[in-house]
Amino acid sequence: RVVAEYDGFYYAHQRSQSPLPRWQTPSMVTGWRLTGTDGMKETIRIGKETGIRVVGSHIKAKGPSTWGHSAIDILLIERARREGVQVYLDQYPYETFGGGPTGVIPPWAFAPPGTDWSGGIDADIEYLMVDLYGGPERLIVVHAPSQPDLVGRTLAEVAAARGTTPLQQLIDFAMAGSDSLPHGVLVRPIAGHSFDVENYMRQEFTATSTDGGVSLRTRPGQHPRYYGTYPRKIAHYVKERHVIGLPFAARSSSGLPAQIIGLPDRGYIREGYKADLVLFDFERIRDRATILQPDRYPVGIEYVLVNGEFTVDGATLTGKLPGRVLDRGKAKTADAGRRISRH
Repeated sequence: RVVAEYDGFYYAHQRSQSPLPRWQTPSMVTGWRLTGTDGMKETIRIGKETGIRVVGSHIKAKGPSTWGHSAIDILLIERARREGVQVYLDQYPYETFGGGPTGVIPPWAFAPPGTDWSGGIDADIEYLMVDLYGGPERLIVVHAPSQPDLVGRTLAEVAAARGTTPLQQLIDFAMAGSDSLPHGVLVRPIAGHSFDVENYMRQEFTATSTDGGVSLRTRPGQHPRYYGTYPRKIAHYVKERHVIGLPFAARSSSGLPAQIIGLPDRGYIREGYKADLVLFDFERIRDRATILQPDRYPVGIEYVLVNGEFTVDGATLTGKLPGRVLDRGKAKTADAGRRISRH
């Protein structure tokens, strides 16, 4: 309610975009399971009770048990918006989630000997492997220091080649692990489904996001979203899949985020607006970042202007830094350097 007085907004990672909250495994669960529907309802309720703009941030349906969940979220949001609640989503355009590579065996399995745990390791690994991460065919090995030939292969492929089950293979990896890498290997899960990614993307209230910051040091298994999000949305979902049109993609990546945040002079090409512009070759634009090579730059982006100055000129970085820290409550922004030194 206080935020409403400042025309602010609220954005939340939904409490659960998977069968269980992130901190739980089946062996820990008693009673009612929190679901993504509960999280979306909570976000909507906050918007309804306070009147502020609310955002379900980097929305997803994670794991086969929740595939198709986008339809429920969209119905809830459409009803709320008809009632006047300002509900939005943001999304990065991939079927893989999480910033970096991960392990599959639950953390409690590495507790010191003698620790009293009530659950079964097999059930929890099975849940993480299948219900949360998409299944052994969708778990890609991205880090295996002692067995580098496994990198790029799925858990299903490794298990089949060794004549064992995916569950046992994960345990075998861990048994050969180390203090610095108890899982033995790290994987990247492809836990989403194209239906949900595209269903969320088609909505006029869904903005584009990366859910990532500036990434200067990368490694195989890091999410390709850091380098590929915006060109991927155009190259894959506009040009190849025809899920949305180019104007729709541009608005979701510029005007809509500015509207949600409350920036009155950015996000559109209009007289009096800040000259933040991206000029790209529609035929050539393409993301090149992959799971194993996440730091590959896109192609087809020829010019970028920030506050009217070229930061990319002829597809080459200029080194200029004309950006400013934005203060939405004042007509002009304070110099970023002075603001940092004061605080």
